[in-house]
Amino acid sequence: MKGVAHYPRWMVAGIILPLFAVLNAFSEEVAYRGILQEALQRNLTNTHLVLVLQSSAFAALHYAAGFPNGILGFLMAFSWGLMLGYLRQRSRGLLAPWLVHLAADLVIFYYLYSQV
Repeated sequence: MKGVAHYPRWMVAGIILPLFAVLNAFSEEVAYRGILQEALQRNLTNTHLVLVLQSSAFAALHYAAGFPNGILGFLMAFSWGLMLGYLRQRSRGLLAPWLVHLAADLVIFYYLYSQV
């Protein structure tokens, strides 16, 4: 967030953060719940294993680069990934998990920005 601190607040709050949240949530949902979860569902019969595997991959991504990072970040992203994967299964699409993910990213990004 320090990288955007020099931009006007209206630009960061009104354009940069929302745009980044939209793109981040969309790309992660397509990759993890769209491509990966769909591929796992086609090849595995155990629904719980599908959720655990896609969530583990999602959490691994956030281990080093997420907020928070480290083991706490992994555990939080793992449980979040389970919930998003379950939501994807229940809704049979990506719109619901994408919207929930987008809302969470907006909260996280605005919180982080408020700390700069």
